[in-house]
Amino acid sequence: VAQPLKYLDYLIENPLTVVMVHGNPCLVKVPQPARFALHKLIISQERSAISADKKRKDIAQACALLALLKEDRPGEIETAKEDLAKKGNSWVKKLAVACQEGKIKI
Repeated sequence: VAQPLKYLDYLIENPLTVVMVHGNPCLVKVPQPARFALHKLIISQERSAISADKKRKDIAQACALLALLKEDRPGEIETAKEDLAKKGNSWVKKLAVACQEGKIKI
């Protein structure tokens, strides 16, 4: 049974239009990379103890993406953080805990 993804509204807000080049090229909408990374961190905090492997994977994926973005597009991380902060204190706290767990500085 499919379950709705928590915090989806943040993830899909202001998507990018990109070209998918598999098969016949076509335009698709994808989340902004910085939002995707921060979303992964937030979602990691929703994982139960049973899903510890998924939690570590979420944090590792976010860390890798953020490292690339820090080099190429640091402003996008800051904008994504500002937008996330507008969602409320609980979001900011979850992000802070995930960053602490993953030893991520953003």
